[in-house]
Amino acid sequence: MSWGAMGAGLICWYASFVLLFLFAINTYYLLLTVLGFWRTLRSVREVQRPDSRRLLRSPLTPPISILAPPSTRRPMSRRTFARS
Repeated sequence: MSWGAMGAGLICWYASFVLLFLFAINTYYLLLTVLGFWRTLRSVREVQRPDSRRLLRSPLTPPISILAPPSTRRPMSRRTFARS
């Protein structure tokens, strides 16, 4: 076997390996994309139903704040608070 034939065989093997590797990686990414799409679709369908209890139990829901007018005796501060 000559060096030229051995080099051509090595290049052919390498090209086949790269092609198989790229096919496997892209197939895996396609599978992840499809699974993510179905999971997102299921999650969106769950949120469309009015379920305020689920939202209120979430740690991401901010607490409710009650704003009260200032207790100063200046009328200007009360008017400023009423505008905001």
